[in-house]
Amino acid sequence: MKLKDIKNIIYQSEDKELLNFINDHFAHSKNKRVNDYKNNLDLLKRLDKDTIRFAIARMKKSEHNNDLTILSPVITILLSIFTLASSVLAIQLRDLVYLAYSLSLIMILAILTQIIRLIPQVKSRKLNAILFRSLLEDIEKEKKS
Repeated sequence: MKLKDIKNIIYQSEDKELLNFINDHFAHSKNKRVNDYKNNLDLLKRLDKDTIRFAIARMKKSEHNNDLTILSPVITILLSIFTLASSVLAIQLRDLVYLAYSLSLIMILAILTQIIRLIPQVKSRKLNAILFRSLLEDIEKEKKS
C-alpha cells in the first residue's frame, strides 16, 4: 500500500468502502502481523494536515451514521404502527381476529430479526470509525507539537 492509495481512499471512496479499508488495514485481527500495523501507521503519519482533517471529519460522519441509538425510536415507531395495523385488521376481520394478530406478530418478528442482524455490522463500522479517528487525532497532535 502506498500513501497515494490511502489519500485516494480517504478522498474518493464511499463510506462503506472506506470503513472496509480501515477494517482490513487498521482493525485488530489475528492474521495481521505487528509490522503490518506499524507500516500502515507510518503511512498515516505521512499524510498532510488537510487530508488528516478531512479523514477525521469523515470518521465523525461515519460514527454519526452508524449510531445505534437511533434504532430505539425506530423500533418503537414500527411496533406502534404494527400494533395499530393489527388492531385495524382485527376489526376488519372480526371472525379472524387470531389470524390478524398472528400475521402482525409474524411481520413484527421479521422486522426485528432484520434489525438484530444489522446491529453487529453497524456496531463494527462505528468502532472502526472511532479507531481510525483516534489514530488520526493522535497523529494530528504529534504534528502540532
